[in-house]
Amino acid sequence: MSGFAAGFEGQAGTFNGINSVLRLPIDISPAVMPAVTMGAWVSTSNPNIRTAILSADDNNPGNYDRHIGIDNRDLNGNGAPGYSYSAFGGGGAGSHVLPSGITISPAFTFVAGRYDGTNFTLFVGGNSYTAVDTTGGDAVENPQLWIGKNPFYDSFFNGSIDNAFIFDQALTNTQIASIQAGGKAAILAVPEPASGGLIAAGLALTGLRRRRK
Repeated sequence: MSGFAAGFEGQAGTFNGINSVLRLPIDISPAVMPAVTMGAWVSTSNPNIRTAILSADDNNPGNYDRHIGIDNRDLNGNGAPGYSYSAFGGGGAGSHVLPSGITISPAFTFVAGRYDGTNFTLFVGGNSYTAVDTTGGDAVENPQLWIGKNPFYDSFFNGSIDNAFIFDQALTNTQIASIQAGGKAAILAVPEPASGGLIAAGLALTGLRRRRK
């Protein structure tokens, strides 16, 4: 991360598109987190590159990993829909890259991904897109969560990322809509799962809050 600027709420972390990235000690491998929901509010200065917003990758070119970002490929490689907010859903038929197809603008946009072991769903603004979640076939990913860059591929993110969040559970559509509408306060209002598992929320990228029951 290269600095701070006006964000969706308060200040956002800025990324220069050259060498800035934020690495958090959170392992979202399917073996550690069978289900995960992650997202942020994003404003990009370069909408025409493949880049990551939140990413975990083990550098296995045969797999597509838990990752939300910007991409210009479609679900099964059947044409280029143009650059849009996208997500990866694992390797194998019926998965790979899931694009939103929504034209990217400089305005802050809510982008989130949910992996529940059966399906993965990409949320962009008020829209959602679902495909098969095959990330469980690659149980071990990078033990760090990268913000602003895939650990091994693609370009550095150029722009601002605000209110990044991650939960070790598959949030419901209602909970995700509440976060989109309510921002930071809604992130913190999500109840912990009955198991008392980890819930983490990065607030304005100034740090990472963890809480256990």
